[in-house]
Amino acid sequence: MTPTEAMAKHNLIVTDSFIAFSRSRNRNNNDRSLNWSVSLVRLIRERNGMELGEPDRKVIMVTDYSAGIGHIPKFEYSNRTLDYSRYINQVCETGIAAVNPRVSMYKLIHLHPKPEDVLYSLLSDSEVLNYRGFEDWASSMGYDTDSRKAEAIYKACMKTALELSQEIKQAEMAELREAFQDY
Repeated sequence: MTPTEAMAKHNLIVTDSFIAFSRSRNRNNNDRSLNWSVSLVRLIRERNGMELGEPDRKVIMVTDYSAGIGHIPKFEYSNRTLDYSRYINQVCETGIAAVNPRVSMYKLIHLHPKPEDVLYSLLSDSEVLNYRGFEDWASSMGYDTDSRKAEAIYKACMKTALELSQEIKQAEMAELREAFQDY
C-alpha cells in the first residue's frame, strides 16, 4: 500500500495555513524557510452505522511544519542573483511562487506541503516511543545526551507521539508506518 492509499484508507487528510517567515518559529534562523500551521484531520464518513452526506472532520492534531527553500518551484542554486534572493524572501513571506518566471507570462501558485510529507514527519517524530528514554533516543539520533536543545526536541517528539496515539489506534499506526517505510 502506498502512503497516499494508507491515508485514504484511514480517512486522513492534512489541511494547512501558510505562516509568513517573519512570523514563524524559524524567524530568528538565518536560513529562510516555508512555514505552515498544519492540521492532521480524520474524515468521519458515518456515525452509528449511518453514512453521512458530508463527512464530519475530527482534528487529530495541529502543529507547525516547515520546508526549506528547495521546495520553491524552479529553485536553482546557480541562479543566486539579488533579484532571485528577493524572490525567495517574497515567497517565504507570502507562500506564493511564480511558475516559469523566465517567461513573460507566468502563473502564481499558493504553496502547500505535501500531505504525505507532513504525515511522514509526524510518524518519524512519534518513533520516540520506541526508545527507553531520552538518553537512549539521543544516542540513537546522534544528539549529545547533555544537551538542553536535544532534550527540547525529545519533548516535542514525545508530545507529537502522545497526541497521535490518542486518536490513531496501534493497528492503524502500524499500517501507516509500513506504508511509509520506504518514503
